[in-house]
Amino acid sequence: MLLRSLLLLLLPSAAFWWLPGLPDRPWIAVELLWLGAVLASLPARFARPLAWPLAALSTLLLICALADAGVRAALSRPFNLVMDWRLLAPAHGLLTRNLGAWALAIELGIALALIGVVVALALLLRSSTSLPPQRKRIAAAGSLALLLIAAPGFPRTAPLAAAAVTQTQRASAMLHELRTFARTLDIDPLADIADADLFSDLAGVDVIVAFVESYGADVLDDPRYAPLIRSELGDWAARFAEAGLSSASARFVSPVQGGQSWLAQTTLLSGQWIDSPLRYSLITSRGAPGMLPRDFARAGHASIAVRPANTLAWPEAPAFGYQRIVDAAASGYRGPALNWITMPDQYTWDHLQRTQRGNAQAPHYIDVALISSHAPWTPVLPVITDWDRIGDGSLFAEWADADETPEQLWRDSDRVREHYARALRYSLAVIGAYAQRYVDERTLLIVLGDHPAAPLITGGPRHAVPMHVISGDAALVQRFVDAGFSAGNLPPERGQAPQLSDFRSWLADSFSRSRERRRLLPPEQPDHVAAERDRQ
Repeated sequence: MLLRSLLLLLLPSAAFWWLPGLPDRPWIAVELLWLGAVLASLPARFARPLAWPLAALSTLLLICALADAGVRAALSRPFNLVMDWRLLAPAHGLLTRNLGAWALAIELGIALALIGVVVALALLLRSSTSLPPQRKRIAAAGSLALLLIAAPGFPRTAPLAAAAVTQTQRASAMLHELRTFARTLDIDPLADIADADLFSDLAGVDVIVAFVESYGADVLDDPRYAPLIRSELGDWAARFAEAGLSSASARFVSPVQGGQSWLAQTTLLSGQWIDSPLRYSLITSRGAPGMLPRDFARAGHASIAVRPANTLAWPEAPAFGYQRIVDAAASGYRGPALNWITMPDQYTWDHLQRTQRGNAQAPHYIDVALISSHAPWTPVLPVITDWDRIGDGSLFAEWADADETPEQLWRDSDRVREHYARALRYSLAVIGAYAQRYVDERTLLIVLGDHPAAPLITGGPRHAVPMHVISGDAALVQRFVDAGFSAGNLPPERGQAPQLSDFRSWLADSFSRSRERRRLLPPEQPDHVAAERDRQ
């Protein structure tokens, strides 16, 4: 019975044999065997009560290993139990809005499977405690032998124990780092700028910051995506020339990849590097001394957030200082939801123009989180040429069932990548059409990616995102060029990219009285210098 129980304890460790994304492939979860042998060597009255908590702990560590592989694949970083449990709610929302009732079935199945693992492990561990004294001595000797055998091969021989050590180390490091980060929230580099001077050179100018979902700089270089996306940026050039617009572009470093867009958005708005849910929680609960929406409100702009994906309350919103928030409920949209997408980007832009920019005398600061290029990337819509037809969005019902379902599409990774490129092109095409129609010399439109898509799409760790600035006032755009941006719609291919957290203070320095203008990007280097740097 002992041998049978110990062999059965090896079954959960089989999960480690096929897990993708683990940096160190385990051999076998030998600590499960060791726990069984230890319990078998103890008196039953002590061993039996330990079976259930040990089974629950082992299952939790198995979940951590599974989650580590999943987070590496989706977000290109390791899993941290302390901060990543907060991802359960967004993951539930993503599944529900893409798969409907199937999402609940999947979640219930996972929960039942985990309960089953706990019960099975507990029963196996308990069964190892019912042994005669002679076998208990054998089990004690065996447990010591297993420990000695496994120790030299750690962590590959004991991945559950390694997961416990790793998660403890990550939690300790993060808590220490958060204490350091908290001290930076007491300092605002814009605090010494008087309200009358802050963004004085943008007085009377509508400033619109548009975050494009999953728009990474890799799409400009990857041969799978570059022809389509570069073609769309070429269409921008034709549109802008016809409308008399100027543009400039650069690359920035985002704190995230594959998801958690709100971290990238908060990084740009706060000027702080927000690369974890814990940092986001800290900055929104404690409050940063400055945020771009609050900065522009100080300068006399009406500060507005447009969040078409927000279908629930946004409790962190007060930390940003918006005077008005336009979420899904306030959008007036009467068309269908398109899987995860609550409304297409073109409707968001049209509604913003009709209801926000057209109804106030004060200049606007508006940041908008676009969502049409968010997974699952189906259906992909055409751009409506006649914007006057958009109205309340009812016309989009035509495309509600016009493409593959997410379940059908995600069976084929090549098709997923194709749809990703098409969805991103749609988002960019709508921006180009909007700029041609509505951007003038009293508008500064800043378009940037929030983060690159997941490694499934990009093929590896990526953090660079493009930023484009567009205006009918060539002098405004020239300030970006003077700071290191490239004129036009393609960012420079070489050179060190600044972080998104650098943007807020630079923008204030460049457009405020009494501030000295400075470069944001380093000067371009000769090709042979750049090539040598890249080689190193």
